[in-house]
Amino acid sequence: MGALPLGMETYCELISVELLKPLDLAPENLPNLMKELSRPFPRGMEIVNIEPLKEKLSKHFPKAMVYRYTPEAIPADLMERFNSKTFPTVTNHRGQEIDLNQHVLSIENREGTLYLKVKCNDQGTTASPFVIFAGILGISIDPAKLDEVSRRFLVAKMTMEW
Repeated sequence: MGALPLGMETYCELISVELLKPLDLAPENLPNLMKELSRPFPRGMEIVNIEPLKEKLSKHFPKAMVYRYTPEAIPADLMERFNSKTFPTVTNHRGQEIDLNQHVLSIENREGTLYLKVKCNDQGTTASPFVIFAGILGISIDPAKLDEVSRRFLVAKMTMEW
């Protein structure tokens, strides 16, 4: 999968590795194997599952990502604008226009934290979550200064949907 944008926290990443010999993936061995393979990783990073692939990972990309962000305030009409498809079209740092009505698939508000399901392109990536959150929250940003913008948001990638 592609690299994360600056300032993005993640709880779900995939890695595909080709091994020189098979691993013992028996259910009784899997917890110890994941623990042992996770040992060299930095604190907080761990392998949570191992699955053998029948084809290369590049043939199967996620269809959507779920991002989490806790804004200072949530517009009262956010769900109304989502349901009526009246979100704005925003511009990313490459000058591309992004119609948020086509990209945002669902929104959940859990005690002031927003969870957005965002459509992936055919390579398994989404439009910048920083630009998406700014757009739906009515925050004006200069897309050319996305690095500065990302420092104002603490967005986390929570899950991938296949």
